[in-house]
Order: sequence, then structure tokens, then C-alpha cells
Amino acid sequence: MGVSGDTSCGDHNVAWRTRHALGLDKVPGGPTNKHNDAIIYDVGSNGKSKSGFGHPTCGHKEADVAKQIGASADNAGK
Repeated sequence: MGVSGDTSCGDHNVAWRTRHALGLDKVPGGPTNKHNDAIIYDVGSNGKSKSGFGHPTCGHKEADVAKQIGASADNAGK
């Protein structure tokens, strides 16, 4: 399930809240240690993701919001 209308990072936060509320945020073989669909912000200045699943930051407060709501791989599962 996805949404659109903001930055891609903001859209992820809105869609994650919806999937989490519906119990649809589980990814058994997923790339995070909690096996959920948390966003991974690990794209470096070279444009490459360390994990292979990374997303660049969008330049606003979306990464902070993702951490606050538990949608970031930095705190996945909180």
C-alpha cells in the first residue's frame, strides 16, 4: 500500500503508518533486523546504498518523523 502527494520520504511515513495500523508492515525476508518495511536511509554521497535497499534523504524533517513513529530502520520495531 502506498500514497502520493508529498516527498517520497513523507509519502513513506504516511503509508507506513497505514500499513502498521493494519498489521501489513511485516516483511519476513526483509532487509531490516526487525523484518518490517522500515525505510533505510543509507545512500552515501556516491549515490550508492550500503544495504542495497537504501533511500536518499529528502532534505526536510521526514527522516526525523520516521524515527519518531518507528518507520526508520534506525529504530525499526519501536
